[in-house]
Amino acid sequence: MRRLLGVLLLVCCATPLLAQSRKTMPLLVAKARFVMVTTYYGSNVLDSRITPEDRQAVADVEDAIQKWKHYQLAYRKSDADIILVVRRGRVGSVSAGVGIHRDPQGRRSLGPIVAAETGPADDMIDVYDASTGIHGAPLWLASMKDGLESPDLKLFKEFQTAVEQALKKKP
Repeated sequence: MRRLLGVLLLVCCATPLLAQSRKTMPLLVAKARFVMVTTYYGSNVLDSRITPEDRQAVADVEDAIQKWKHYQLAYRKSDADIILVVRRGRVGSVSAGVGIHRDPQGRRSLGPIVAAETGPADDMIDVYDASTGIHGAPLWLASMKDGLESPDLKLFKEFQTAVEQALKKKP
């Protein structure tokens, strides 16, 4: 238990340092055609680990992408060129639900599921190459206090500006 708390503390402290905005947008991101918007837990509407705020952030960013018309939305990783992972800021959250469990003999039963998460207080957008997924290094990332709050979506506008600037600089 002590080791788990140490790891959680390390992640909580290190994440804000890693989440500094990268100023240059890779051309792979700028020239991509298909984008998938998701959370770190995916987009499964039944997943109790996804907060209502993160679900709303996904919907808001997808709406902004459709209005922008630079990318087309993809709903599967295999159809996407890039993946945008959005997260509304919160230092910690706990969620509970009911799930299906399987014991060592293969029998199924219903039981409680409890999940806890820590992270930065700022909203975040991380961009990944869809061919490697979200477990690799992000191609671009940014964080901002209330950056994914509707209707402004200031953090998405920062992403949009970085993409447009990268396209103007292309050789």
